Formats: sequence, structure tokens, C-alpha cells
Amino acid sequence: MIYLPGYLMFVLSVALAAGGIVLSIRLRTERNQGLFSILLYYEVFISTFGFYGIWGQALIRAILSTYISAELLQRFSDIAILLGLPFLVFGWLMLLQFAYHISGRKNSKFFTPVFLVFNFSILTLAGYLIAGKSGFNPVIILKSYFIAMNLLWTAFASVLIFLPSGSKSPIHAHDRNIISPVMVVIAIIQC
Repeated sequence: MIYLPGYLMFVLSVALAAGGIVLSIRLRTERNQGLFSILLYYEVFISTFGFYGIWGQALIRAILSTYISAELLQRFSDIAILLGLPFLVFGWLMLLQFAYHISGRKNSKFFTPVFLVFNFSILTLAGYLIAGKSGFNPVIILKSYFIAMNLLWTAFASVLIFLPSGSKSPIHAHDRNIISPVMVVIAIIQC
């Protein structure tokens, strides 16, 4: 009975992820705009992180908890979520690409490499701190990284959408004014 909320949450997350992906595929097919392809990639990367990095944790604990020690299980779990974080980074990159596209802006050719180097440098440092036998708590490091970067990139994307560049935006101002704050609220709920 204690596992029922976990099962329900898993089914709900699968349903929401599948529904969002199906909707993005449908919009991409019907509208034939690159905007919805970027949205689809964002959803795929974020869903992959969610199922690999988060639900994978539950699966690892459920399967391996009887076979290995608690300390080794925790290490294995920490490394597994660290391996799922690149999907999250690429998801944030797609979110920013989506925001640039909606706002009618062109991002700099240096944006993507700088973004990736910045985030993967932080992940490398987190991996070093987690793998080393330092006094750092891996869960705190990963949660802090997720919260800080998720709020930063979502707020940046929200500002881009809210303040478009001229009249090049492919969606109406009313829709942008709804999307922008909803993104921030969702990011706060995630954190």
C-alpha cells in the first residue's frame, strides 16, 4: 500500500510526457514550423532525464537494494543520476533555442558552445566532488545544481519570450504573455 503513491506518480509522469510529446509531434506535422521540432526535442531530452535520472533511481533501489550494501547502492545511484544530467543540459539548450525562436531572435553562433562548455564544466566539477571521497553530499550537490540552473535557464527563456525582438515572433503577444509566466511557475514547481 505504501508503494501506491509512487506507482501513481510514475503513471502520471509517463502519461504527461507521452501526451506532451504526441502533441508536439502533431503540431510539428500540422504547422510544419521548426519551432515545434525544437519543442519536441526539448520534451524528449527532459523526459529522458526524468525517466533515466529520476525514475532510474527508484528502479536501481528496487532491484539492487537486496544484493549490495547501502553505501555501494548510494554510490551507484549517485553516479547513475550524474550520467542522466547531460540529457537535462541538452533539454535546457533546446528550451533556450525554443525561446529564441518564439521571440524572433537569432542566437549568436557562440551561444551553444559557451552554454555547453559552461554546463559541462559544472557537471565535471560535480562529478569530481561526488566521485572523490570528500565531505560533499552528492544529493545536495545535484539538487543545488538542478535548482540553480533550472531557475536560471527558465527565467532567461521566459524573459526572451516576454520581450520579443520586433515583430518577427511567430506567435501572438497574448500567447507569449501566457507562456512566459507559466514557464517560470512550472520551473518553481519542479524545484
